[in-house]
Amino acid sequence: MSALRAQVLGIYEEKLNPEPKEEPKTAVGLTGYRLYTLDNELYLRGAQGSKQKGRESAQAQHNGDDVDYVTMERRSIKHPAPAWECLCGFAAFFWPTSLTQPKWNGVLAEVQAGGRTIYCEEGWRAERIVLSKLWVSCPIFPDAALEILRERYEVPVELL
Repeated sequence: MSALRAQVLGIYEEKLNPEPKEEPKTAVGLTGYRLYTLDNELYLRGAQGSKQKGRESAQAQHNGDDVDYVTMERRSIKHPAPAWECLCGFAAFFWPTSLTQPKWNGVLAEVQAGGRTIYCEEGWRAERIVLSKLWVSCPIFPDAALEILRERYEVPVELL
């Protein structure tokens, strides 16, 4: 292997295998903000398309494949979510100003972390989340639809 290739691979290994981080902490009540979209049935959909069926989320899981960027081989990974070496788990920002403007019919949600939680620079990733409040980005959203969201998610719902 050439010296340059060894150096490049060494840099990748250093970035991909940083010093071990502490285990995720268990958190309850840590507040953050997330963006959702609404589907045609007025269910919240996360960035990956998963449906939020009620006020409390299902437990986050990672049961997928990943790529080893050193060898470029696919590998099967299964681990508790969230994990440092992965982007799994429910992500939220500490401040709503860190998020982009919600799209038409987008929803800004105040959420609480639950279970295993990893603290990041601008927010956190958690094993579970609980909705606290919703803001819908649509000035002509029907009152009946707002009421459906209030009943389904059991939280206050307002227009942005």
